[in-house]
Amino acid sequence: MSASCQERYQDEINRFETLLYTSLALTVVNLFVSTVFIVRSSWTRHRVALYFGSTGSIKIGLAVALFATIPVCPPGCSCTGGHVNPLVGVIPLVIGVRWVTLGYKYHQLGQPQAQQQQSTAAATAVDPNDDNGAKSQPDDPDKNTKEESEIDRSIV
Repeated sequence: MSASCQERYQDEINRFETLLYTSLALTVVNLFVSTVFIVRSSWTRHRVALYFGSTGSIKIGLAVALFATIPVCPPGCSCTGGHVNPLVGVIPLVIGVRWVTLGYKYHQLGQPQAQQQQSTAAATAVDPNDDNGAKSQPDDPDKNTKEESEIDRSIV
């Protein structure tokens, strides 16, 4: 076996490990961001949807790259070193799909909120069903719904 054959195989392993560690780092960063910034701050639903959609898309891209760069010993070589399980890319793929799904759910929750904020002026008009002529109060757009609370709990 030539040294160049082993070197090519080691280069493939290094490339694969770099993608794997990048994917792991993205997961850790997303866990931190979702715990500290999203749940404990006042990010809008639209911003959360964009964040999860973007990071989920990046994660899916990394999973595809992991599948594409699985190290294979070149023909005619007898390679030594680590064997990589081809199913390693499935985990980042599942996580990425989960993040995109969360982004879509927040996008769906943000639609009624945006429509409600646009119609706030109309909602504060005089209520024709009210005998006293009092203005009706719109629902609080920042109030968490039951569905939103379930999504928030599924982030962390």
